[in-house]
Amino acid sequence: SLMQRLTSVSNHRFSSRSWGSSLPSRQSQRLRKYSVLVRPTTEMDHRINDSIAFLTEVQQDVGIVRQMEESLHQHGLRDHKTLKSCLLKAYCECDSKEDAERIFEEIKVLIPPNPKTWQRLIECQLRCGDLSEASLRLLEMMEAGLEPTGHTWNHLIEFCEKHQNLNQAYDLLSNAIQSNRINWLKLMYAYGRSGRIDDELKVYSKMKSLGHTLDVREWNMLLTSVGKLGRVDEMMLLFQEMKTLEVPDDLTWSIVLSSLGDVERIDEMMQLFEEVKLKATPIPGTPLSTLWDKAEKSTS
Repeated sequence: SLMQRLTSVSNHRFSSRSWGSSLPSRQSQRLRKYSVLVRPTTEMDHRINDSIAFLTEVQQDVGIVRQMEESLHQHGLRDHKTLKSCLLKAYCECDSKEDAERIFEEIKVLIPPNPKTWQRLIECQLRCGDLSEASLRLLEMMEAGLEPTGHTWNHLIEFCEKHQNLNQAYDLLSNAIQSNRINWLKLMYAYGRSGRIDDELKVYSKMKSLGHTLDVREWNMLLTSVGKLGRVDEMMLLFQEMKTLEVPDDLTWSIVLSSLGDVERIDEMMQLFEEVKLKATPIPGTPLSTLWDKAEKSTS
């Protein structure tokens, strides 16, 4: 059991021959990744390696992690950098925000945190519902010249969408060191899912100002989002803009035609059908083909 392992690590009962041998291959690889000592030679070396091995196995049991931390202090390993990182990871996996923040501050005294360390803390804070502290840490990370990963931005945007605070994500993303097209797309889609079309269009304008473009699939999602709320004039302006940048596919024509039909703008719809005839032949069985057949019947 984990408690038996903790007692064993604390009393240092591992032999040099058995070091890491009881771990599954993946955990052994993680152990080698974290360990500074490839071949432990002293009793302290063994204790450090055994402690790392133990911390890689602890999952969601904050009480055991705290006991392990206390044991490390008792054996003079309070300021061991690698063990600090392992403790932070263990506390974050337990979603023990206060412990993770405390260890993070101790790491900062010893060594500048790397991007992975920042990411673990920020995502832990988000899982614990603390957007305010996570936002401050994100800004602090970027001020230190480190760019959050797409995984971290994704967590932030999802949290902000769930808690109806997407403007916070917009402000933070605007301060990013590097402008990442995928992150902006995720934010634009989040605004669209929330029915906040003005903000969705604001993000699209921001993307254009940053030199980002959309592919056909992304254009279709934007047109659908705007058209389904009946904002057909804005949808048509976007459609005209799209045609100068990308070749509409069958789905694009279907989205635009359906939106025009939903608001009974039949004349525009039929004009668009004439344009379709000149540009493409609908694939049988597609939404555009169905609309095409209906239009042909209505004019015959």
